[in-house]
Amino acid sequence: QTITVVDSTAPAITAPADVSVEATGVLTVVEIGTATASDAVDTLVMITNDAPESFPLGSTTVTWTATDDYGNWSIATQTVTVVDSTAPTITAPADVSVEATGALTIVDIGTATATDAVDASVTITSDAPASFPVGITTVNWTATDDDGNSSSATQTVTVVDTTGPAITAPNVTLSADYVKRRIDEETLLIYPDLADLSDYDLASTVTALDVVKGSVGVSCSRRDGGGTDFHFGDHVIDCTATDGTYSTSASFTLTVRYLYDIELILPKGRARAGSTIPIDWQYLSWDAPFDPVNSPNDMVADPENHISVRWIKSAECSGVIDPDGTSGEDAGSSDFRYSSADQLWQFSWQTPSLPGDYILTISPPGTLLVPGQPLPNSSACVVLR
Repeated sequence: QTITVVDSTAPAITAPADVSVEATGVLTVVEIGTATASDAVDTLVMITNDAPESFPLGSTTVTWTATDDYGNWSIATQTVTVVDSTAPTITAPADVSVEATGALTIVDIGTATATDAVDASVTITSDAPASFPVGITTVNWTATDDDGNSSSATQTVTVVDTTGPAITAPNVTLSADYVKRRIDEETLLIYPDLADLSDYDLASTVTALDVVKGSVGVSCSRRDGGGTDFHFGDHVIDCTATDGTYSTSASFTLTVRYLYDIELILPKGRARAGSTIPIDWQYLSWDAPFDPVNSPNDMVADPENHISVRWIKSAECSGVIDPDGTSGEDAGSSDFRYSSADQLWQFSWQTPSLPGDYILTISPPGTLLVPGQPLPNSSACVVLR
């Protein structure tokens, strides 16, 4: 009798427990454990698997195989899961502080950087506006990987306004059409040399532009502290503009002049002391001759009330009055004549009998020959022999 004992029973195999790990890179090395197997005949069973050296993101099935000495084999499977739940690491650009260039300022804020354990490229976004207002703005930067994991970092953008408004203050020349008279307290002489500018806004020609607020208001005042009555001549006007934080100052020269000027025309050649010589003059509206007789807004139409001729003997016409010299005045006499055709006034001057140098002045009524007086008069040196 032949009795044959065979082994056709496969080993019993148990795979390691399923594993779930966090990814450490594109491929992750995972400790998956070892399967166990037992066999009815063989005490040692060969165990193999098809596990890779490292695992990609997601689920991978590892097949374990147990084989006994008779070639009987059995399998068991294990699931290895690699997940990516770690957000990228993000670094925001350095904080920025810039000077404002307008109500809104374009700022170069740079770009954030980010790295991720799995993804080579990460999407980086921010909520930065196209331009920034004055003050502090927080910019939020976000880095997002392919699995939707995200992280944030913040950057502070500061826009400051430390620049005051820019003032444009051009010089101004005014021709006063209303003149006040004043009385010299010492001499009690009357001077028609005050222009009433109570209706004139000193800041009317001054502009101030701020980079943030645009046009801003300007306040102006006389440097000498005077009121609205201005002497003829130059005045320094100081102006200030502010944007609420910083102020800027500028000044300009306000030149106040009479409504007209006088051009004096003397005869050529020498004049003889004690003789009568013709003196011609022309009224000018600063830009061109004008006809004071036929002008609708005439100030000097009546020669008897509006014209005077004065002369003072001086040392070499230096303006220094000769204490031993002579002076005189003619006003409103019949010797004043006017030619509409030539727009010229003429006066026949009866010269003093004393030879020497004389300052001859044509001026409006009541105007005295005062050195440095910026009144509308015309003076010339006449040498009498």
